[in-house]
Amino acid sequence: MRKQDEALIIIDIQNDFCPGGALAIPEGDAIVPGVNALMSEFQTVVLTQDWHPNGHSSFASSHQNAEVMSMIDMPYGPQVCPMARSHDIWPTAMAYAPQPCPMAHSHAIWPADMAYGLQPWPMACSHGLWPTAMAYGLQPWPMA
Repeated sequence: MRKQDEALIIIDIQNDFCPGGALAIPEGDAIVPGVNALMSEFQTVVLTQDWHPNGHSSFASSHQNAEVMSMIDMPYGPQVCPMARSHDIWPTAMAYAPQPCPMAHSHAIWPADMAYGLQPWPMACSHGLWPTAMAYGLQPWPMA
């Protein structure tokens, strides 16, 4: 058993990333037995799960005439400073480049009306559907 302050973090081992999934990685499910074996060595195991609500804006099917992995403009709306609520939206007349935060925080903010490029994905890891589930055979809970 590993030390108590060590954790195993398992990231997005889901059906949609395995053979037959919308974003399949060839033989992506081949790691499942090794991950199952490794989990028994850790007291703390964390699993992440990629999921999106149905109709998510990153899906090509949410945009008229958008092809999967093409390039479309995506207006993201006003950008918010995560550090303070007193200066949420930049004026739309600003140059289209990231600007320093006016509150001297260590991040940049993009102008509010900027459109950004997006490569739309196929519908994948959509909430509540089988493809979003952990990969078949993954055993994240101790087996009795």
